[in-house]
Amino acid sequence: MVGLFICLVLSVEISGVLWTYWTQDRLVYVAPTVQVGETPNSFPVPGFFIHPYIGFALSPGRTGEAREKYEGVWQGRKWRVNNAGFSSTMQYSFRNYPYEAAENEIIVGIFGGSVGTGTALSAHNSDIFSKNPPSAWAGKKVTVLNFSVSGYRQPQQLFTFQYFVLIGQHFDAVINIDGFNETVTSPKNNSENAEWSYPADSLWGATTRQLEAVARRQQDSRANWLEQGLGAANAYLRSCRFGLCVIWGETLKSAYRFGPRAGAAEVLDPQKTLFPVAPYAKPADEKRLFDELGNLWVASSISMSDFAKRIGVAYVHVLQPNQWDRRFGAYDPIDPKHPYGWVIDWVNMGYKVFRERIPVLQSAGVHAVDASGIFAGEPWRKNYSDDCCHYTEEGYHRLHLRMIRAISDQLDGRLPPK
Repeated sequence: MVGLFICLVLSVEISGVLWTYWTQDRLVYVAPTVQVGETPNSFPVPGFFIHPYIGFALSPGRTGEAREKYEGVWQGRKWRVNNAGFSSTMQYSFRNYPYEAAENEIIVGIFGGSVGTGTALSAHNSDIFSKNPPSAWAGKKVTVLNFSVSGYRQPQQLFTFQYFVLIGQHFDAVINIDGFNETVTSPKNNSENAEWSYPADSLWGATTRQLEAVARRQQDSRANWLEQGLGAANAYLRSCRFGLCVIWGETLKSAYRFGPRAGAAEVLDPQKTLFPVAPYAKPADEKRLFDELGNLWVASSISMSDFAKRIGVAYVHVLQPNQWDRRFGAYDPIDPKHPYGWVIDWVNMGYKVFRERIPVLQSAGVHAVDASGIFAGEPWRKNYSDDCCHYTEEGYHRLHLRMIRAISDQLDGRLPPK
């Protein structure tokens, strides 16, 4: 009887060891503690807050460190989010909004998505606007403020600019750098039956639905108890150092996971949520969608330009370069397993529409600059830091100089090149 019991214990122990090795690729006795992979009771809500006017912004007070893929730009530099939801590098003087400029201080606002953030943060690091100011700003301190958030696309830049001016933010110049997000989030929204002109549904829509699901779960004490139990079981598993412990932890986890109303919270129907995203009028096809997108892009920029002129602010609109633009050859990815294949056709459809409409912007008095070909004919790695859309330090430096020249042209009354 004793021998049978020992054999049973050894069998369970070996099973636990083999299970851990198979599912987590670690030997339970010697491997360091690792996070056990598990789908949480709901997807974690991203570090955003829902903004009543501009869709979303980063959670105030949030901090982080630049990811490795931005090597050469601000790798290892820490950033912090201000009271309004916009980030700056920790090494840069931290400013809440609205920021009151000192005497002889010039304020440049950068608007856009993650490339806009990169443009602003790399300018913080290099102080390039103060070192190479337009002649009209000679002898003055130039401060760059970031009003960009990853995922922003028009008309979010327009609304952000108008809103902060309305609450007292002063600007001397505004730079809107965009193009990529517009070309990919609009058709992606449309393909997922969300209103294409809304902010990116993978950010705004998903976050709002998750918040609603969290609120519903918190009203359900049973579901809340199950969620806490699942978290406790996972914590217990992470501390396991022998097979019997693993088997017991997996048993507890299964009990919580498959209990009544346990498991991943149901993602609410996008059309029945408190934040509905159903399309107003779904475009007939992608050509029609991109025509409408081009019109929205033009109208948003003209509105930013007209508003800037009315308050005496220089405005420059920059069409950002992107490596998936086939006009400049087939891009050679850094990572052969990159996840960006789905953007290529949409980028090329959108960029064609945007380039065709830049003369329309210029005819309307917008100082629009087509920078999509600024890196043409050069090695990919010289200017692009990842396989999405971001740039190396040199790439941002060249964009900064082009932006400064565009501001100088506008201040001196020169028109942008056709």
